[in-house]
Amino acid sequence: MNSAFRSKYAALLNEDWVKLGYQSEHAEHGLGLTNQVHPIFQRTQALRPRGAEHIWPQYKSEGEYDAMCAEMGTVFQLASKMLESPKSLEFLYQVAYSPRKVSNVGFGNQGRPCKEFGWTDPPFTGRQMARNALRHLSRSLTFEIGDPEADPEVQGSFAVTAATLVHFGAGVAIDDVSRKTGMASRITLNGSWILKLKELDAQEGDTTSQKLSLQVKMAITLCHEIAHALAFAVNREYLEMSIRHYNAADQAHKEGRAYEYPVQELRTDEPYYRKETMAEIGNSWENQVFGGKINWSGNLSDPLFVSKWPSFLTSDDDYCPTRGKEKRTARKYVVSLHFIRNMHRQGFWDNVRSEHTNALYIKKTVGIEYGNPDTEAISVNSSEINWPHDEENSSRVSREKDGQTIPDPSDSRANETAEERRV
Repeated sequence: MNSAFRSKYAALLNEDWVKLGYQSEHAEHGLGLTNQVHPIFQRTQALRPRGAEHIWPQYKSEGEYDAMCAEMGTVFQLASKMLESPKSLEFLYQVAYSPRKVSNVGFGNQGRPCKEFGWTDPPFTGRQMARNALRHLSRSLTFEIGDPEADPEVQGSFAVTAATLVHFGAGVAIDDVSRKTGMASRITLNGSWILKLKELDAQEGDTTSQKLSLQVKMAITLCHEIAHALAFAVNREYLEMSIRHYNAADQAHKEGRAYEYPVQELRTDEPYYRKETMAEIGNSWENQVFGGKINWSGNLSDPLFVSKWPSFLTSDDDYCPTRGKEKRTARKYVVSLHFIRNMHRQGFWDNVRSEHTNALYIKKTVGIEYGNPDTEAISVNSSEINWPHDEENSSRVSREKDGQTIPDPSDSRANETAEERRV
């Protein structure tokens, strides 16, 4: 990590970066994944309906798909493990099977009452039901790599998910039992991040930490978008509304009339997960799996950060419905390179057990506090007031008191250092 990198986050100390693993002079051994890629990322599968596109329709041959996987293979392996981690499966079960109930708190962006989900007690087979839902999703989900220069949808984002009736005009089923139906989805990935992986390979010097971090962020993004796609796949209300307007547009075309789609009506709000104050299912997935929202600037030299979610650092009032007032402060904690490296160790994943509910929780050690520009924001986050600044005018926040390390929130030792593993 060079001096320019450190100066960008001047509030953090040199010893912080050392503790977080960013200035280690020793190469990490044992990196590399050997797990199979989840069927949802494969080029296609036999269970897709006749006439439907491949999962990756822009790749017309196995050779083209394999060439893409030469860059993205590790990302797909990481995402496959994250998707089927214990907490992820528990959350995805709620996405697929928990009823959406009208909340008595707040309204959506269209003035409609808010809905909540996540209050269903899962059966013993809940995680397996979530696995099955993901496999059913792979029958209709499609991926594409988008060019941000030509596709405004992916400009300024890592990926976007859109519901579609193409090839699935009657909707899709999430399983063979409950007959829950909704819409198929297409996930468009920002192609510039694949180019950045290639750039890192071509650069002189050691770019291992940057590449490992980028691959983790890309894998998290894939899972984030798949959570959205699963939500579309059980949204029958949105399916029926889309079919109604599609048929109306088709009839207007036959009669030589123009048809103007009601954009606001077709812009659906996602439900809130339990009592969260922002409705964004992908972010809720991140929060459940990692204990916070993952943030990254997009600059290859910058680390990943994790912050409490929801907070004003991750709010988007124009897109996501919100309820309640924001806090006056929020903190972003640096994701240690120890965590990043463990995600790339097959040995770590082989030791994740079904009872490790918090297997991927990130240890929040040191970070930076930001003030909310909203003058109506309420008091400081109550759970963080115990971690004061080191100095009155410093934005650095450390959760370690008097040199005492904080416990690892992960029950699978996701944050341990190479030295700790050898003990």
